[in-house]
Amino acid sequence: MVRGALAMLANFGSPVTTDGSGVNLMVLPLICRAGMSRPLGGLGALTAALAADLTEHRGAIRTGARVQELVVRGGNVTGVQLSTGETIDASTVLTACDPRTALRDLLPTGTLPRPLAARAGAIPVMNDGCTHFRVDLALDGKLTLPRHAAWRADGLDLRKPSHMLGDLDEICDAIAESRSGRVPDPLSMVNIIASSTDPDCAPSTGDVLSVWSGWTPHYPNAGWDALREPVADHIVERACEYYGGIKEHTVVRTVEAWPDITARTNVPEGNVYHVDMSPFRTGGLRPARGFGGYRTPVPGLFLTGAGTHPGPSVSGIPGQQAARVILRQK
Repeated sequence: MVRGALAMLANFGSPVTTDGSGVNLMVLPLICRAGMSRPLGGLGALTAALAADLTEHRGAIRTGARVQELVVRGGNVTGVQLSTGETIDASTVLTACDPRTALRDLLPTGTLPRPLAARAGAIPVMNDGCTHFRVDLALDGKLTLPRHAAWRADGLDLRKPSHMLGDLDEICDAIAESRSGRVPDPLSMVNIIASSTDPDCAPSTGDVLSVWSGWTPHYPNAGWDALREPVADHIVERACEYYGGIKEHTVVRTVEAWPDITARTNVPEGNVYHVDMSPFRTGGLRPARGFGGYRTPVPGLFLTGAGTHPGPSVSGIPGQQAARVILRQK
């Protein structure tokens, strides 16, 4: 049981059978030291708070303004050109999109020296052919964990912790199957009843359940268009083995395979970490040698976000550290 829980934690950084994947267990002491929390109202509440603070300090926010290209003059980045053709001038551009997109797609060809351009284009985002799958359920009733609650006598509310389903063998088998283009059976998963700790997520009589699968194939043999709903059905069926009330109370189901995640968030290949997590993509090597420390070889261009140190999750650290680097250069 303990091995399965530790493997699941490491597995969410990269497939645990990948060399060096143990680095992902660094998240455990970080959680123990700094804690982990979730904003009331969901992560959108954090975005709203940051936006309010920025506008209060006379900052301006543009949404729905897709950047077509970084503008380079005299070897320096001097702004961005939007897909509408509008150019916004700036002495400094800080990109929070994935680094591969910023360096390979947004920088004009020839801006980077050829070796660095090749290195940027080779930033890994495919997790050895494995990817995550997500199912969200909105329910008009409360979920229970009757079997596990009956085993306890301490009154702990089991709805509040995250729930990890899958042992070490299941996790390793799922990785091997996914790399071969087959959907694993069973699928390991991590589940959260967000409404158990955040009443703003659902009506008082309802619940919200979010399920992230363990690894699934990036390019399944049958294709995600054919497999999306069957895989979601499989995930829900397994969840029903542990939760009471799913079938009776589900009113809305949202399913996302990696193409859907990319369409919604613009992350590369559905990789919400922006860059694969490995010892060779941490610290000054994240996202790649020559692009660490939030700096780039192009004056005026800086990187931040999940593809920079210390990596994914919503910590605010990449943005904070990138801002400090920029301010020191002013």
